[in-house]
Amino acid sequence: MKNGNYKIVITPDMVSFYTENFLLEERSFVHHALMNREVSSILASSFLTGLMIAIYSFGVEIGILQMAGFITIFVLLFILLRSMVFKERVLRVDFIKDNEAIRVIRPGFLKKGMEEFSINEVKSLSVSRLKREIKNRDALEFVKKISYQHGTPLYISEEEELYLLGIDMMDGSRKVIYVDRNIDMMNKLLRELERFAGFIKEKVVYA
Repeated sequence: MKNGNYKIVITPDMVSFYTENFLLEERSFVHHALMNREVSSILASSFLTGLMIAIYSFGVEIGILQMAGFITIFVLLFILLRSMVFKERVLRVDFIKDNEAIRVIRPGFLKKGMEEFSINEVKSLSVSRLKREIKNRDALEFVKKISYQHGTPLYISEEEELYLLGIDMMDGSRKVIYVDRNIDMMNKLLRELERFAGFIKEKVVYA
């Protein structure tokens, strides 16, 4: 079951929740629009390939065969960087029915981090609200200016409101597992988790 920014996979033993939206990152309109993973991979591949060409070209004439080889290297670098360096970072949360436990698996560059705890160690699954100002005002004004020039005025608030779904532990700690700007989407997710992983029902606190 896929819904917007998250996916839920249901098996007889557990309910697994997957999302890329689990980190609090500064919002940048220009960076988000121009520097996606594909563009970042292309730029990095171009830089490395260009560096190889520059080194190889000292005292050596580059012919068609060599250029074809460099194009192949560029393609291989792009595939490697896209799949290894600029890949999607996905958080996974398993709600295990048999022993009524929750397992959180966080992505890592070389090794994933994993922690598992009993539902008895959980105080609640709750939503908190966070308001913050957009710091990159120059980028904000740039986006507004471009939208006016194209005849499509765009209203962008200088303050953004985020909703954070977290697992509140009995020891007072909190583990954020999902971030969204839409409170309705957040409550919908909670209803789905409560429906499919019934043992967490008493712990769910709606926004």
